[in-house]
Amino acid sequence: MTSYAPVAGEEGGWKHLKSLLLLGASRLIPMRDPYEEACEKINARARELSS
Repeated sequence: MTSYAPVAGEEGGWKHLKSLLLLGASRLIPMRDPYEEACEKINARARELSS
């Protein structure tokens, strides 16, 4: 049977290094959170409609 899940290390060292750098940078640089932004827009719209 063919495996559909990626094997660790199969994607190459550069992708792994990039993900580690982004993980470390996320503590220093605020990363964009699309879910939180969407919730804020929905809440603002609900407040606007309820007023």
